[in-house]
Amino acid sequence: MSRRPAPRAVFFALLTSGLVPVLAHEGHKAIPTRGSSVEGDTVRLSADARAAVGLQVADVDSGTLESVVRVNADVALHPDRHAFASARLDGRIVAIAARPGTVVAAGDELARVESLDLDVLGIELIQSRTQLDYVLKDRERIVALVDKGLAAAKEQLDVETEWHSLEIGLDAARRRLLAVGLASEEIDAAIAEGKSPRTLPVRAPIGGVVIHADLEVGRFVESSDHLFELADLSRVWIVGEVPEDKSAQVRVGAEVRASFAAWPDRRFTGSVERRAPEIDRKTSTLRVYTVFDNPDFPDLALKPGLGGDLEIVVARAQDATVAPLAAVMIEGGAAFAFLEVSEGVYQKKELVLGIRTGDLVEVKDGLYPGDRVVTDGRHQLAGLFTLGVLRLSATARRNLGIQTAEANLQPVDGVVQTFGTARVQTGREFAASTRIQGKVLRVLVNVGDRVKAGDVLAEVESLELEGLEIDLRRERLRLDLAQAARGRVEGLAAQGIAAPRELLQAEREAWERMIELAGLRRRLEALGAAPEAIARVLESGETSPVFEIRTPIAGLVRARETVPGQVVGAGTTITEVAALAPLWIEAAVPQEAIGRVQAAAPARFRSAAFGERSFEGRIAATLPVLDEATRTLPVQVEAGNEDGLLLPGMRFEVAIIVSAATEVLAVPRAAVGSDGGRPYAVVENPDGTFRQVALELGLGDDRYVEVVQGLDPGDRVAVQGVEALRSALASVR
Repeated sequence: MSRRPAPRAVFFALLTSGLVPVLAHEGHKAIPTRGSSVEGDTVRLSADARAAVGLQVADVDSGTLESVVRVNADVALHPDRHAFASARLDGRIVAIAARPGTVVAAGDELARVESLDLDVLGIELIQSRTQLDYVLKDRERIVALVDKGLAAAKEQLDVETEWHSLEIGLDAARRRLLAVGLASEEIDAAIAEGKSPRTLPVRAPIGGVVIHADLEVGRFVESSDHLFELADLSRVWIVGEVPEDKSAQVRVGAEVRASFAAWPDRRFTGSVERRAPEIDRKTSTLRVYTVFDNPDFPDLALKPGLGGDLEIVVARAQDATVAPLAAVMIEGGAAFAFLEVSEGVYQKKELVLGIRTGDLVEVKDGLYPGDRVVTDGRHQLAGLFTLGVLRLSATARRNLGIQTAEANLQPVDGVVQTFGTARVQTGREFAASTRIQGKVLRVLVNVGDRVKAGDVLAEVESLELEGLEIDLRRERLRLDLAQAARGRVEGLAAQGIAAPRELLQAEREAWERMIELAGLRRRLEALGAAPEAIARVLESGETSPVFEIRTPIAGLVRARETVPGQVVGAGTTITEVAALAPLWIEAAVPQEAIGRVQAAAPARFRSAAFGERSFEGRIAATLPVLDEATRTLPVQVEAGNEDGLLLPGMRFEVAIIVSAATEVLAVPRAAVGSDGGRPYAVVENPDGTFRQVALELGLGDDRYVEVVQGLDPGDRVAVQGVEALRSALASVR
């Protein structure tokens, strides 16, 4: 610790002799002139002097301090634990088994719907079964007659063909009833009793609690109606809105603590599970998502819709030396405290500070755990040390983050400066949607997930799709049957038993089945059915109401619009994927500068999220018309974004380079401050002191600004901590 110049001893001698009063500092009560003395960095106070100023000391301790970002937060339903339930056919509600607040398990029956469409399917099933039974009896009769030579072999062929055709029809009718939600036992009972089923269940797609159900017995509903809304609230999301300028500090895995006015004595802890891949353009915030287990489920301490505060830990100092913030003073650019050496003896100690949290601060150098420092009365003690110039120690420079640069000849580009916003490039985003009405079965991704081309994003269940697959299976079986029948007729014709007309008819039947099969296959392909799913139906006869939606591009999931059980129509977006490298920065060139901006011109851009860091790009496109509202020309600057730091929605200062650089006396833009609209810089003198100088500026780009007057080549100016130095200069007396 450096000591003050010797001439001050004269002042201190006068002070202790009682001839010079010690003034109060910043309105605080003055230290009495008797019973106080100063030597170097040490102050001695009598008991009376300490009492007069109410001097108090506090302990320096050790502990953990954190730097946090505090944001507003809301409890939200977790999309994987949120679902809707609906009827699979139009109909009328005849029974309700669950109401809002009812806790259910996956598969539980929530309601019963009476449906005429179900009755039609049931009648088709029973008729197919009845016709099949009749044909089976007729087949037995004809086979017996053929064996006795009383009937032609052609009659047996015809009845066996009809038998197999009816079997195919019965299988199709049964599959349709299974597809609408009837259990196999219910179908068997309908066949045994010869009565068509009239009602079908509405079942819970997930376990949880019913949070909404707006229906009554007798009401007519459609298959697209969401009859019940369910949520598993044992786990929820807490969504925080991080300001854009702090978005780069918040990482996945960061510890978070949530608090709510409804639970003032509780804190809910977790970690950031995911970040949105874009800045919300309306709020200029980045959404972050934290998963929390509901500790009191089903009492639900964390209720969706509850608003609160979220603390996100962005830095932590463990086993740190911790001092009361009330003990720390900043003056002349230096941070210091008064250490109690012994009773009535206090030493001024310069400090290196770290994280500040509430009323505590981390001391990286200058104090140790167990030290005692002055809290009340520190202003009066500081008033005994008068500064004439601003000279910073290495510790003070470190605290203020001071960095300097030399004023010298620098290339200053000719630029057009404007603003822009990042967005996904056209053709590099994918809206996952269906081509057919269906019900969302699963969404396999969430906001912020990274996906590869070909990954499955969601599974959708569609009765229409399964109906087409059932028809495809039926037509394949009918084709096989028609081809087999044609082969048998060919054999009979060769024996002279079947007429040429019968052979022609068998060939036409096989041809018609082939045309019908090809048409169904094309319809399935047009609706997005996977080739392997179609092949599975044709080869093994296996049908399924589920089809997969895959992403054709790699990227990040930027939005999720649906939950399980939700009915979606053709074209409804389920989720969105965007490729974020490269991005476009959409900027606007003022009309007076349009003639200066060339195609493919280089550009630099900065975001508040990354401080002074600059990114580089190049104009990729210029629109041919001006924006009518702003009279500016939209241009698109391509940003490589290989490291993924830049997010759609981020705002940037953009500098488009329009002319070759000119070498002039210049300083970095960060070195220039503004005092009442007048530019200035803080210059470091050769002796280590600082002074503020007024500037006259000339050319400038996004990096450097020309100094026409106020500086000489070789002058060192502050480029970081400029405002802190200005404040420090103001405190010098």
